[in-house]
Amino acid sequence: MKLAIIGGTGFLGSYFLESYSAQFTQVNALSRNRNAFEKFNFRPTKIVEGNLGEEVSVSELLRGMDILVHAGFDHDYKENVRGMENIIRAISQEYNTIKRVVYLSSYVVYDQEQKEITEQSPRSNYGDIYTKEKLSIEKLIRESASSAEFVILQPTIVLGRGGNWSKVLIEATNSKVVKLARRGESTCNYVYVKDVANAIYQATVAPSQRLPSAVASFLITGGTASWRNVLLSHAGIATKRGQSHPSLPEIEQTYCGMYGNSWLENLTIGTMYSPVFRSIAGPVLKFIKQRVNGRKSGNQVPGQPVKEYSFKGLSKAIQEAECVVNVDRASSILGYMASYGLSELAADMRNSPVARPDRASH
Repeated sequence: MKLAIIGGTGFLGSYFLESYSAQFTQVNALSRNRNAFEKFNFRPTKIVEGNLGEEVSVSELLRGMDILVHAGFDHDYKENVRGMENIIRAISQEYNTIKRVVYLSSYVVYDQEQKEITEQSPRSNYGDIYTKEKLSIEKLIRESASSAEFVILQPTIVLGRGGNWSKVLIEATNSKVVKLARRGESTCNYVYVKDVANAIYQATVAPSQRLPSAVASFLITGGTASWRNVLLSHAGIATKRGQSHPSLPEIEQTYCGMYGNSWLENLTIGTMYSPVFRSIAGPVLKFIKQRVNGRKSGNQVPGQPVKEYSFKGLSKAIQEAECVVNVDRASSILGYMASYGLSELAADMRNSPVARPDRASH
Protein backbone atom coordinates (compact mmCIF):
# COMPACT_ATOMS: atom_id res chain seq x y z
CA MET A 1 0.00 0.00 0.00
CA LYS A 2 1.35 3.40 -1.05
CA LEU A 3 0.97 6.33 1.34
CA ALA A 4 0.91 10.07 0.67
CA ILE A 5 1.18 12.34 3.72
CA ILE A 6 0.65 16.02 4.40
CA GLY A 7 2.09 17.30 7.68
CA GLY A 8 4.72 14.57 7.93
CA THR A 9 7.17 16.83 9.79
CA GLY A 10 4.48 18.13 12.15
CA PHE A 11 3.58 16.91 15.61
CA LEU A 12 1.06 14.18 14.74
CA GLY A 13 2.43 13.29 11.32
CA SER A 14 6.00 12.72 12.52
CA TYR A 15 4.94 10.39 15.34
CA PHE A 16 2.80 8.43 12.88
CA LEU A 17 5.62 8.08 10.34
CA GLU A 18 8.19 7.12 12.98
CA SER A 19 6.02 4.24 14.14
CA TYR A 20 4.25 3.08 10.97
CA SER A 21 6.04 4.25 7.81
CA ALA A 22 7.58 0.77 7.42
CA GLN A 23 4.08 -0.68 6.96
CA PHE A 24 3.78 1.03 3.56
CA THR A 25 5.56 0.10 0.33
CA GLN A 26 6.07 3.77 -0.59
CA VAL A 27 5.72 7.07 1.27
CA ASN A 28 5.33 10.36 -0.59
CA ALA A 29 5.49 13.49 1.59
CA LEU A 30 4.57 17.10 0.89
CA SER A 31 7.03 19.59 2.40
CA ARG A 32 7.98 23.21 1.91
CA ASN A 33 11.61 22.24 2.53
CA ARG A 34 13.24 19.20 0.94
CA ASN A 35 15.65 18.95 3.88
CA ALA A 36 12.93 19.05 6.55
CA PHE A 37 13.08 15.27 7.15
CA GLU A 38 16.82 15.14 7.87
CA LYS A 39 16.31 15.38 11.65
CA PHE A 40 13.98 12.37 11.74
CA ASN A 41 14.61 8.61 11.92
CA PHE A 42 12.79 7.98 8.64
CA ARG A 43 13.07 9.19 5.07
CA PRO A 44 10.12 9.39 2.67
CA THR A 45 10.46 7.57 -0.63
CA LYS A 46 9.71 10.85 -2.38
CA ILE A 47 9.48 14.44 -1.17
CA VAL A 48 7.28 16.81 -3.14
CA GLU A 49 8.34 20.39 -2.52
CA GLY A 50 5.36 22.70 -2.21
CA ASN A 51 2.40 23.48 0.00
CA LEU A 52 -1.30 22.76 0.34
CA GLY A 53 -2.26 25.90 -1.52
CA GLU A 54 -0.53 24.75 -4.71
CA GLU A 55 -2.79 22.53 -6.79
CA VAL A 56 0.11 21.23 -8.88
CA SER A 57 2.04 20.13 -5.77
CA VAL A 58 -0.98 18.34 -4.31
CA SER A 59 -1.65 16.53 -7.58
CA GLU A 60 1.97 15.42 -7.84
CA LEU A 61 1.92 14.19 -4.24
CA LEU A 62 -1.17 12.03 -4.77
CA ARG A 63 -0.37 10.61 -8.19
CA GLY A 64 -0.11 6.82 -8.01
CA MET A 65 -0.74 6.67 -4.25
CA ASP A 66 -3.41 4.58 -2.47
CA ILE A 67 -3.93 6.40 0.85
CA LEU A 68 -3.61 10.05 1.88
CA VAL A 69 -3.04 11.00 5.52
CA HIS A 70 -3.68 14.72 5.99
CA ALA A 71 -2.18 15.74 9.36
CA GLY A 72 -1.15 19.23 8.32
CA PHE A 73 -2.50 22.56 9.51
CA ASP A 74 -1.55 26.08 8.46
CA HIS A 75 -1.73 28.28 11.57
CA ASP A 76 -1.63 31.36 9.38
CA TYR A 77 -5.02 30.19 8.04
CA LYS A 78 -4.15 30.74 4.40
CA GLU A 79 -3.91 27.20 3.00
CA ASN A 80 -6.25 24.98 5.02
CA VAL A 81 -9.55 25.36 3.16
CA ARG A 82 -7.87 25.90 -0.19
CA GLY A 83 -5.73 22.84 0.48
CA MET A 84 -8.74 20.60 1.05
CA GLU A 85 -10.32 21.99 -2.11
CA ASN A 86 -7.14 21.04 -3.99
CA ILE A 87 -7.23 17.54 -2.50
CA ILE A 88 -10.87 17.00 -3.44
CA ARG A 89 -10.20 18.33 -6.93
CA ALA A 90 -7.19 16.02 -7.38
CA ILE A 91 -8.96 12.85 -6.23
CA SER A 92 -11.88 13.66 -8.55
CA GLN A 93 -9.71 13.35 -11.66
CA GLU A 94 -9.84 10.28 -13.90
CA TYR A 95 -6.25 9.37 -13.18
CA ASN A 96 -6.81 9.37 -9.41
CA THR A 97 -5.68 6.28 -7.50
CA ILE A 98 -6.38 7.51 -3.94
CA LYS A 99 -8.92 5.19 -2.33
CA ARG A 100 -9.05 6.75 1.14
CA VAL A 101 -8.25 10.07 2.79
CA VAL A 102 -7.59 10.16 6.54
CA TYR A 103 -8.05 13.72 7.80
CA LEU A 104 -7.01 14.91 11.28
CA SER A 105 -9.65 17.25 12.68
CA SER A 106 -10.49 17.92 16.35
CA TYR A 107 -13.17 17.23 18.93
CA VAL A 108 -13.77 20.97 19.28
CA VAL A 109 -16.09 20.74 16.25
CA TYR A 110 -18.73 19.43 18.67
CA ASP A 111 -20.77 21.37 21.23
CA GLN A 112 -18.71 21.28 24.41
CA GLU A 113 -21.75 22.01 26.54
CA GLN A 114 -22.97 18.44 26.09
CA LYS A 115 -22.43 16.11 29.05
CA GLU A 116 -21.27 13.41 26.66
CA ILE A 117 -19.83 14.05 23.22
CA THR A 118 -20.40 11.51 20.46
CA GLU A 119 -20.15 11.68 16.67
CA GLN A 120 -23.88 12.58 16.67
CA SER A 121 -23.49 15.57 19.00
CA PRO A 122 -24.49 19.08 17.83
CA ARG A 123 -21.86 21.20 16.16
CA SER A 124 -19.72 23.57 18.21
CA ASN A 125 -20.89 27.06 19.06
CA TYR A 126 -17.32 28.31 19.55
CA GLY A 127 -16.54 31.33 17.41
CA ASP A 128 -12.74 31.10 17.32
CA ILE A 129 -10.97 30.85 14.00
CA TYR A 130 -9.43 27.40 14.67
CA THR A 131 -12.80 25.74 15.32
CA LYS A 132 -14.42 27.53 12.39
CA GLU A 133 -11.62 26.39 10.10
CA LYS A 134 -12.03 22.75 11.16
CA LEU A 135 -15.81 22.97 10.71
CA SER A 136 -15.39 24.48 7.24
CA ILE A 137 -13.02 21.72 6.15
CA GLU A 138 -15.30 18.97 7.47
CA LYS A 139 -18.22 20.58 5.62
CA LEU A 140 -16.20 20.57 2.39
CA ILE A 141 -15.46 16.87 2.86
CA ARG A 142 -19.08 15.93 3.51
CA GLU A 143 -20.35 17.90 0.54
CA SER A 144 -17.78 16.50 -1.89
CA ALA A 145 -18.86 13.97 -4.50
CA SER A 146 -15.53 12.15 -4.50
CA SER A 147 -15.38 8.41 -5.06
CA ALA A 148 -12.66 8.12 -2.38
CA GLU A 149 -13.52 7.30 1.22
CA PHE A 150 -12.93 9.92 3.90
CA VAL A 151 -12.10 9.00 7.49
CA ILE A 152 -12.15 12.02 9.80
CA LEU A 153 -10.31 11.53 13.09
CA GLN A 154 -11.25 13.95 15.87
CA PRO A 155 -8.74 13.66 18.75
CA THR A 156 -9.22 15.38 22.08
CA ILE A 157 -6.41 17.27 23.88
CA VAL A 158 -3.26 15.72 22.39
CA LEU A 159 -0.35 15.52 24.82
CA GLY A 160 3.26 14.71 23.99
CA ARG A 161 6.69 16.22 23.43
CA GLY A 162 6.64 18.74 20.60
CA GLY A 163 2.90 19.38 20.91
CA ASN A 164 1.41 22.76 21.68
CA TRP A 165 -0.59 21.60 24.69
CA SER A 166 2.33 19.91 26.44
CA LYS A 167 4.53 22.87 25.60
CA VAL A 168 2.24 25.34 27.39
CA LEU A 169 1.59 22.95 30.28
CA ILE A 170 5.33 22.54 30.86
CA GLU A 171 5.71 26.31 30.73
CA ALA A 172 2.83 26.73 33.17
CA THR A 173 4.35 24.31 35.72
CA ASN A 174 7.41 26.53 35.85
CA SER A 175 5.36 29.51 36.99
CA LYS A 176 4.56 30.52 40.56
CA VAL A 177 0.79 30.69 40.09
CA VAL A 178 -1.44 29.03 37.48
CA LYS A 179 -5.00 30.21 37.04
CA LEU A 180 -7.36 27.42 35.96
CA ALA A 181 -11.11 27.15 35.57
CA ARG A 182 -12.72 25.73 38.73
CA ARG A 183 -9.27 25.67 40.32
CA GLY A 184 -8.31 22.90 37.92
CA GLU A 185 -11.11 20.49 38.90
CA SER A 186 -12.88 20.54 35.53
CA THR A 187 -12.50 17.53 33.25
CA CYS A 188 -9.77 17.23 30.63
CA ASN A 189 -10.29 14.70 27.84
CA TYR A 190 -6.71 13.88 26.87
CA VAL A 191 -4.96 11.49 24.52
CA TYR A 192 -1.26 10.72 24.06
CA VAL A 193 0.23 11.44 20.67
CA LYS A 194 1.39 7.82 20.26
CA ASP A 195 -2.21 6.66 20.64
CA VAL A 196 -3.28 9.16 17.97
CA ALA A 197 -0.55 7.79 15.69
CA ASN A 198 -2.00 4.31 16.22
CA ALA A 199 -5.50 5.59 15.43
CA ILE A 200 -4.21 7.07 12.16
CA TYR A 201 -2.72 3.73 11.19
CA GLN A 202 -5.92 1.86 12.11
CA ALA A 203 -7.84 4.31 9.92
CA THR A 204 -5.59 3.54 6.93
CA VAL A 205 -6.03 -0.23 7.15
CA ALA A 206 -9.66 -0.60 8.32
CA PRO A 207 -11.65 -2.64 5.76
CA SER A 208 -14.03 -0.54 3.66
CA GLN A 209 -16.97 -2.74 4.53
CA ARG A 210 -16.58 -1.82 8.20
CA LEU A 211 -16.89 1.91 7.59
CA PRO A 212 -20.47 3.14 8.18
CA SER A 213 -20.41 5.55 5.22
CA ALA A 214 -18.20 7.12 2.55
CA VAL A 215 -17.44 9.92 5.02
CA ALA A 216 -17.02 8.60 8.57
CA SER A 217 -15.99 10.53 11.69
CA PHE A 218 -14.32 9.02 14.75
CA LEU A 219 -13.62 10.66 18.10
CA ILE A 220 -10.23 9.68 19.53
CA THR A 221 -9.44 10.01 23.22
CA GLY A 222 -7.28 8.34 25.83
CA GLY A 223 -8.95 9.10 29.14
CA THR A 224 -10.15 11.77 31.52
CA ALA A 225 -8.46 13.57 34.40
CA SER A 226 -8.80 16.89 36.17
CA TRP A 227 -6.94 19.77 34.56
CA ARG A 228 -5.04 20.08 37.83
CA ASN A 229 -3.67 16.54 37.46
CA VAL A 230 -2.92 17.00 33.76
CA LEU A 231 -0.98 20.16 34.61
CA LEU A 232 0.96 18.53 37.46
CA SER A 233 1.76 15.48 35.30
CA HIS A 234 3.98 17.78 33.22
CA ALA A 235 5.99 19.04 36.18
CA GLY A 236 9.68 18.30 35.81
CA ILE A 237 9.48 17.07 32.21
CA ALA A 238 11.62 19.95 30.94
CA THR A 239 14.06 19.79 33.87
CA LYS A 240 17.48 18.49 32.92
CA ARG A 241 18.72 15.40 34.69
CA GLY A 242 20.63 16.16 37.83
CA GLN A 243 18.79 19.44 38.35
CA SER A 244 16.14 19.89 41.00
CA HIS A 245 12.69 20.90 39.89
CA PRO A 246 11.34 24.22 41.18
CA SER A 247 8.40 24.21 43.55
CA LEU A 248 5.08 23.22 42.08
CA PRO A 249 2.89 26.20 41.19
CA GLU A 250 -0.05 27.31 43.28
CA ILE A 251 -3.33 26.75 41.41
CA GLU A 252 -5.89 29.52 41.69
CA GLN A 253 -9.39 30.09 40.36
CA THR A 254 -9.60 32.13 37.17
CA TYR A 255 -12.43 34.38 36.08
CA CYS A 256 -15.51 32.31 35.12
CA GLY A 257 -15.76 33.60 31.56
CA MET A 258 -15.61 31.47 28.44
CA TYR A 259 -12.65 33.14 26.72
CA GLY A 260 -10.96 35.65 29.02
CA ASN A 261 -9.67 36.16 32.54
CA SER A 262 -11.63 39.32 33.29
CA TRP A 263 -15.06 40.55 32.25
CA LEU A 264 -13.53 43.03 29.82
CA GLU A 265 -11.14 40.50 28.29
CA ASN A 266 -13.93 37.94 27.99
CA LEU A 267 -16.19 40.49 26.30
CA THR A 268 -13.44 41.64 23.93
CA ILE A 269 -12.44 38.15 22.80
CA GLY A 270 -16.08 37.05 22.54
CA THR A 271 -16.85 40.07 20.37
CA MET A 272 -13.94 39.31 18.05
CA TYR A 273 -15.21 35.73 17.72
CA SER A 274 -18.64 36.97 16.60
CA PRO A 275 -19.67 36.64 12.91
CA VAL A 276 -19.23 40.39 12.32
CA PHE A 277 -15.54 40.23 13.25
CA ARG A 278 -14.85 36.73 11.95
CA SER A 279 -13.31 37.89 8.69
CA ILE A 280 -10.62 39.84 10.56
CA ALA A 281 -10.29 37.45 13.51
CA GLY A 282 -7.09 35.87 12.22
CA PRO A 283 -4.93 39.01 12.04
CA VAL A 284 -6.44 40.45 15.23
CA LEU A 285 -5.89 37.28 17.26
CA LYS A 286 -2.37 36.96 15.91
CA PHE A 287 -1.65 40.52 17.11
CA ILE A 288 -3.15 39.80 20.54
CA LYS A 289 -1.14 36.60 20.84
CA GLN A 290 2.06 38.54 20.16
CA ARG A 291 1.10 41.10 22.82
CA VAL A 292 0.27 38.36 25.34
CA ASN A 293 3.59 36.62 24.69
CA GLY A 294 5.33 39.96 25.08
CA ARG A 295 3.71 40.53 28.46
CA LYS A 296 4.72 37.04 29.56
CA SER A 297 8.30 37.71 28.57
CA GLY A 298 8.24 41.02 30.40
CA ASN A 299 6.90 39.28 33.47
CA GLN A 300 9.77 36.81 33.53
CA VAL A 301 13.09 37.31 35.32
CA PRO A 302 15.98 35.40 33.69
CA GLY A 303 16.48 32.10 35.49
CA GLN A 304 13.24 32.54 37.44
CA PRO A 305 9.77 31.13 36.76
CA VAL A 306 7.00 33.27 35.31
CA LYS A 307 5.01 34.87 38.13
CA GLU A 308 1.56 33.95 36.81
CA TYR A 309 0.26 31.77 33.99
CA SER A 310 -3.27 31.86 32.62
CA PHE A 311 -5.07 30.61 29.53
CA LYS A 312 -7.11 32.61 27.02
CA GLY A 313 -9.35 32.10 24.03
CA LEU A 314 -10.15 28.57 22.89
CA SER A 315 -7.82 26.92 25.43
CA LYS A 316 -9.71 28.61 28.28
CA ALA A 317 -13.10 27.73 26.78
CA ILE A 318 -12.07 24.08 26.65
CA GLN A 319 -11.04 24.17 30.31
CA GLU A 320 -14.37 25.73 31.28
CA ALA A 321 -16.29 22.86 29.62
CA GLU A 322 -17.38 19.84 31.64
CA CYS A 323 -17.95 16.95 29.26
CA VAL A 324 -16.81 13.39 28.57
CA VAL A 325 -15.91 12.08 25.10
CA ASN A 326 -17.31 8.72 23.99
CA VAL A 327 -14.84 6.68 21.95
CA ASP A 328 -16.99 3.56 21.42
CA ARG A 329 -17.33 4.12 17.68
CA ALA A 330 -13.58 4.20 17.07
CA SER A 331 -13.12 1.15 19.29
CA SER A 332 -15.78 -0.98 17.59
CA ILE A 333 -15.12 0.00 13.97
CA LEU A 334 -11.42 0.90 13.81
CA GLY A 335 -10.28 -1.34 16.64
CA TYR A 336 -8.77 1.66 18.41
CA MET A 337 -7.72 1.26 22.04
CA ALA A 338 -5.69 3.75 24.04
CA SER A 339 -2.49 2.37 25.59
CA TYR A 340 -1.43 5.41 27.62
CA GLY A 341 -3.11 6.72 30.74
CA LEU A 342 -1.98 9.95 32.35
CA SER A 343 0.78 8.38 34.45
CA GLU A 344 2.05 6.27 31.53
CA LEU A 345 2.26 9.17 29.10
CA ALA A 346 3.97 11.39 31.69
CA ALA A 347 6.53 8.65 32.37
CA ASP A 348 7.10 8.16 28.64
CA MET A 349 7.75 11.88 28.14
CA ARG A 350 10.11 12.03 31.11
CA ASN A 351 12.06 8.96 29.96
CA SER A 352 12.70 10.38 26.50
CA PRO A 353 16.47 10.96 26.39
CA VAL A 354 16.14 14.14 24.33
CA ALA A 355 13.19 16.48 23.88
CA ARG A 356 11.66 16.22 20.44
CA PRO A 357 12.07 19.23 18.15
CA ASP A 358 9.51 21.89 18.89
CA ARG A 359 6.99 21.57 16.09
CA ALA A 360 3.59 23.08 15.56
CA SER A 361 0.53 20.96 16.16
CA HIS A 362 -0.98 19.28 13.09
